[in-house]
Amino acid sequence: MRKVGLKAFCFTLICAMIFAGSAFANNAADHVSIAPNGKGDVLIFPAYFTGSGWTSKLIVTNTSLTDSVVAKVVIRSKERSQELRDFMIFLSPADVWTGTLMTGTDGRPHIVSSDDSCLVTSSAFATAATPFDVDLQDACPGDTNELGYVTVIQGASFNIAPNKPGVAKPAILAAYNAWAANANTPINSLAGQMEINNSIAQVSYALNATTLKNYDYNVATQMTIQNETKLGESANNSIGEVEAVLAKDDLVIPYYAQSKGSVFAIASFPTKLAGYPCGTERTSWLNQFTGFPSPAYSLSAYDLEENTVVPASQFVSPQPQGTVNTFPSEVNYLSVSDLPGTFDEGWMSISSAGIANYVTNTATLSGAPFSYKGYPMIASSMRFNNEGHAGWLYNAHSLGDVDLDASGTVNSDAEFNYHFWGQTDN
Repeated sequence: MRKVGLKAFCFTLICAMIFAGSAFANNAADHVSIAPNGKGDVLIFPAYFTGSGWTSKLIVTNTSLTDSVVAKVVIRSKERSQELRDFMIFLSPADVWTGTLMTGTDGRPHIVSSDDSCLVTSSAFATAATPFDVDLQDACPGDTNELGYVTVIQGASFNIAPNKPGVAKPAILAAYNAWAANANTPINSLAGQMEINNSIAQVSYALNATTLKNYDYNVATQMTIQNETKLGESANNSIGEVEAVLAKDDLVIPYYAQSKGSVFAIASFPTKLAGYPCGTERTSWLNQFTGFPSPAYSLSAYDLEENTVVPASQFVSPQPQGTVNTFPSEVNYLSVSDLPGTFDEGWMSISSAGIANYVTNTATLSGAPFSYKGYPMIASSMRFNNEGHAGWLYNAHSLGDVDLDASGTVNSDAEFNYHFWGQTDN
């Protein structure tokens, strides 16, 4: 890589009911959305790094002071979202689980935790003396287990005495084992952060998880490690609804280049789920692309004086569509070639290509069809300037359109405000 007008929330809900009628039951109680307050029931860590000096620390907090929750951590690969490892975490009120993805002494990527919120056997929780330490499964050919992304999905909440901080972990495990009698609907209590560090380059970055609220895993199906847990399955919100919430039309990526520093942009597609066996497509959003799903994009760079240039660019993975810029992987890392000497600081614009008029109607919302367009992705970028200041931030973007009444037009307040439902957690 080159070192290189909103209305009030209450009014929105009223309009949603007026415009939608009986065919549209979308409301703050049953509609998945990005959680602007950072608390929800699904966390997506858009990238993890191991090897070459990298470690990635995951932090999951149960912000409820009364309810215990059980969630599943799923680690997926960079290229095909292959499930590399999953496990359950058991969080009492106000509890925090931490775990680190790192290279083990055997040279393989491991997930390691001494936190007593995860199990080392079917009945024993981790401790400093007996930590949870598991290597990641080998990735399919052409994929890697050293890079990828992580999802944390809350399976249920539990009312366990004394319903305050200090609930015993064996009591949570017992409630989990008796799931049918104890499991309550998930609550929007999870918050997530991650910290990555490179001991060789001496750089560190931190980023909050992308948080979804009201995803609402269906407690009628017990969440277990025996069955793979994928976004949009066994939940009251479909894969299409999650994609619509994540949909974006363009990205704004500030950069440093030349002697000013560098930028490393990341575009993650947590719903592509090309899966295992390798190449098995799960989501119809990808059917518009020929061959292996690789949506295209266009890229232009601007310096501080509004001058513009179209730089050559590519993502690390092979791009079967030749010279076309595409997102070939579940987690894509942007590499930018030489920029003109004057372009040492500015911003890059990544815009959708070949998707501007594409709308899918396969997703369902409360039993009714709806449409959306845009890239269902999470975009972030790491910047490092020549003074040693580093940052990892989400990129500014335009929201993809959502059409709820099959009119072919985004025409209601509910559609304009689909991606967010206010600041509350209920």
